[in-house]
Amino acid sequence: KAEDQVLNLSTLTLIFMFNEWIYYKSSFYYMSNERKSWTESRQDCLKKGADLIIINSSEEQDFVKSNTVKREFWIGVTDSDVEDSWKWVDGSTLTSGFWASKEPNGGTIENCAVTYSTQWPDLLGWLDVRCNDAYQWICEKSIWP
Repeated sequence: KAEDQVLNLSTLTLIFMFNEWIYYKSSFYYMSNERKSWTESRQDCLKKGADLIIINSSEEQDFVKSNTVKREFWIGVTDSDVEDSWKWVDGSTLTSGFWASKEPNGGTIENCAVTYSTQWPDLLGWLDVRCNDAYQWICEKSIWP
């Protein structure tokens, strides 16, 4: 029933709000305060029943930018398997993305990505970095199964 779905969504919203999650357009987002490697960050998201964020639209990218000002956060994309073939954590291929100017540029050394916002326009967007570096991270959990 529609009422049950609304009630379930309200309950979910309350549960996640109290655990430092932010709701935006059918997903909940968790922004960590600590720093870990890409793999450790993903493991933390999976433990929470989520995964590293998949940025599907310019609106979602703007949402991320507004919540990550002047801080780098891991996102759920990597080219660890095949160089220059960037894949999201759900296995889908990254088609365009929101790379900063001249990014990705790290070759086989930098195979994971962070989102970065700063006052310098040339660094606005995603950067490829070493997967073992330590950054904060963003988990995403859809409200839909």
